[in-house]
Amino acid sequence: MFKSTHSLIVLGPLLALLMAGNIFAAPDLSQQDTILDELKINLVHNRLAASISKKAFFSIHGGYASCSRNSPEGIDVHRAFVQTVDFLELHDIRFEFVVSCFPKSGNKLYYIDSRDIDYTFKMRVAEFPTWMLGRLEQSEDPISYFVAGHSHGGWLALKIASQLSLDIPLVGILTLDPISRVNCKTPITQDMSPQSAASGFLSSYYQECLRAPTDISLEDYQAIVDRTGWFENYYQTAAPYLHSSPIEGADNVHVKESVRGLFDIFGPHVRIDSNAEAWGAFQMNVLSHFER
Repeated sequence: MFKSTHSLIVLGPLLALLMAGNIFAAPDLSQQDTILDELKINLVHNRLAASISKKAFFSIHGGYASCSRNSPEGIDVHRAFVQTVDFLELHDIRFEFVVSCFPKSGNKLYYIDSRDIDYTFKMRVAEFPTWMLGRLEQSEDPISYFVAGHSHGGWLALKIASQLSLDIPLVGILTLDPISRVNCKTPITQDMSPQSAASGFLSSYYQECLRAPTDISLEDYQAIVDRTGWFENYYQTAAPYLHSSPIEGADNVHVKESVRGLFDIFGPHVRIDSNAEAWGAFQMNVLSHFER
């Protein structure tokens, strides 16, 4: 944003002086001093503006039962994010963040906030998207917003992105095998008894566990695509009872995974949350945004 206007801002005082008199006349000493002063002031302003704008806000959301002792610290998406933070700090990109996770049961989630990193907060899932929108608006500096999530966290990322006001610049979104928390009901997502699980597998709502969330409307998906700089959706189909699908308008990447034995039927869905290709692309997309 600043590169395109930099030359015009710097040349402004010089053009004004030239237009005021003979355009072929060399400026006298007092005019030279004025030009140099104006150049110095504008360079300082440009650097200040660049430093203010070079700030990212990340919200990163883990999936079902991803919490570690009722905290998102140390879970796979948090570790991947920490690596991203280390990468960004090398490029002087300042940031704020919120990282969340879902416990095994209940209607609440846990999250940490860069404003108070020593404390883990708890909130009802239904209230979190609205709270997240308010949190973004409370940032003192202009921000560039990036959101990522796995499984139920991917669904949550989509819910947040679909409700953002136009005042919040949504630069990029990464979803990793997003699954609807509302519509998908399986043993792994609902902590069902064997009897309930058996009936669940035969019911229609189980089909919601084999595709991207359908409680996000097509209009909302399109709105996300239209306003974001990039939208990458990584999904797998190796887990026979729990996987996502392509999302229209997103850059969809089908991750080739496999079930590793009889007790690994959900493994491909679980492991995709730390996919190196996805997080490597996430890092490069963030960096390229700030280097434009």
